[in-house]
Amino acid sequence: MDFKHIFLENKRIELGYSGSGRGNFKKFERTISERVSHGTSLVNSIDSFFPEERPVEYISEAPGTYIEILSVPGFELAIESLDTRECKLCNLRVEGEQWRATVLIFDDKRTVFTNKLQRYIGQAGGQTNDTLFDNIAEVRLAQLSDFWTSSPSRYPGSEDEVIWWEVWLRRISLKRQEIEEFKEYCKNQNITVSGGLLEFEFQSVLCVNASANQLKGSVALISCLVELRRIVDTANFLLSQQPIDQAEWADLLLEKTSYIETPTASILIFDSGVDYNHPLISPSLQASDCYKWNVDWPDYDSGNVHGTLQAGLSIYGDIAQAILSDEAISVTYQLESCRVLPPLGVNEKELYGSLTYYAVKEAEKNAKLNRVVSIAITADHDGITGQPTSWSSEIDYLAFDAEGTRLFVISGGNVRGDDVGIDYREATAKCSIEDPGQAWNAITVGAYTQM
Repeated sequence: MDFKHIFLENKRIELGYSGSGRGNFKKFERTISERVSHGTSLVNSIDSFFPEERPVEYISEAPGTYIEILSVPGFELAIESLDTRECKLCNLRVEGEQWRATVLIFDDKRTVFTNKLQRYIGQAGGQTNDTLFDNIAEVRLAQLSDFWTSSPSRYPGSEDEVIWWEVWLRRISLKRQEIEEFKEYCKNQNITVSGGLLEFEFQSVLCVNASANQLKGSVALISCLVELRRIVDTANFLLSQQPIDQAEWADLLLEKTSYIETPTASILIFDSGVDYNHPLISPSLQASDCYKWNVDWPDYDSGNVHGTLQAGLSIYGDIAQAILSDEAISVTYQLESCRVLPPLGVNEKELYGSLTYYAVKEAEKNAKLNRVVSIAITADHDGITGQPTSWSSEIDYLAFDAEGTRLFVISGGNVRGDDVGIDYREATAKCSIEDPGQAWNAITVGAYTQM
């Protein structure tokens, strides 16, 4: 189904500023007697959450207890009063009409917090914190799921399901002591910690591979946990890691991927050559299945990895999703490669038809397979748009030829990075599909953004 782009133009409306401060805050009204019973209940609950002594394996230097604070449905929480010296607001979620805040109360500041409650109960004048405590429905000891800020449907379905988590930690010191504290916990729990790290001004982010059962003990043993998320898109995160850490990710992917032993189909990469030594590619591509136009060229161009990237895309698709998905991967075809790009300079345009014919015929000498030929390189059409060229004609012939079972998939190639400028619509309109994308018997594809 085709969908048209939606462009919103000249739809601006100017409105006067309307603040969202205390004047708009809606407070749940309680009587004095209700405040006494309500405040007493909160004090008793909070006191019961704190252990008489911390376990010997407690890691953080500033111990505390995480509590979950739930608002009266339809009323907000006074969050500025939950992020103070005695307590730290970890995260805030709104579920339906109820606000939920996960808060850390430090051991040595616990009495400061409960004294606020005592003033609320006594109503003896001064600051009684009615705005904060009136709107609280209940408090309870926080659980691991209370730190979850991704979609609730993305939370592990089983306590033993192992997934990749983003773990957000509160910055404790200039040296980011929280990182070592959490890594120590993970080491004790045999949790895999990715070597990559994101550092923000007040928080640090790590990725770990663990189950909820493995992580839930962290709630009781560290005081730097802020929130947890399920990793959704980590392509940039993966690329930013050290090679040794990237190798660990690759090993995880290889463990859940099966490769066919006797394939009946192949993908022929028509490009700069493919590095068949790459651990993620070698199970699908043998050196004997690599060809080159010039026998003096190396099998692949180590300085131009375009062909190798195309091969990885052909096997795994979105590498981030492949790594993070819980599903096994089955590769039911093999790869082949033909290097057609020279080490220096460029090919003459008139040569590409011959290059394509050579690549297909060399591959077919080696094995009779159902073959998809991937051509992700294109040539300028010199202003002659849509008309056959020697290259597109050769592809039409090879696709139609009864001697082979061949499918050609060609990139559109019409918009290059320098062509886009400010207006993408104008660029796509004025830039025509490049040669050989006009071939009638091939499938021509273009890039798109999945939103």
